[in-house]
Amino acid sequence: MCNAPWNPKILRAATLVPDLPNASTALFLKLVPIRAFMVVPLIAIAAFFGVRARKDAGGGVSITNEELLAQFKDTELTRHKNSVWNLLLTAFMIFCLIVFEKAPQYDVFALGLVVALALNFPTSRSRTGCSRSMRRRCSRCARPCSSPA
Repeated sequence: MCNAPWNPKILRAATLVPDLPNASTALFLKLVPIRAFMVVPLIAIAAFFGVRARKDAGGGVSITNEELLAQFKDTELTRHKNSVWNLLLTAFMIFCLIVFEKAPQYDVFALGLVVALALNFPTSRSRTGCSRSMRRRCSRCARPCSSPA
């Protein structure tokens, strides 16, 4: 399910309706009820395959909650302190896309990208991939970090 008004299929369909301003948003809004309805079968199919995979494993795979939490400890998702602000920014961008139909969508995305980058990577060091928690060399940029370990 590609749930965005800027996905290629909706954009191709929007080119066929030149009289409608912001045709991609208008087409997307007409598809929202169908997509909302399709979430139910999607979750049901996922649950079915999940139960079937557990039965096929035959109980051979057992993991405790502590092991599971240890796998996800100190990952990008657990360290992220701006999750609420990112969700609010995303909701605000979707609101702007729906309410301000005359505004070009690429302007909304460009503004949202600039705000998201400034929010999530406030310093130049965080934008390059170097951080204090990294040891001798950054895995991303493969150069020594100047910050103390």
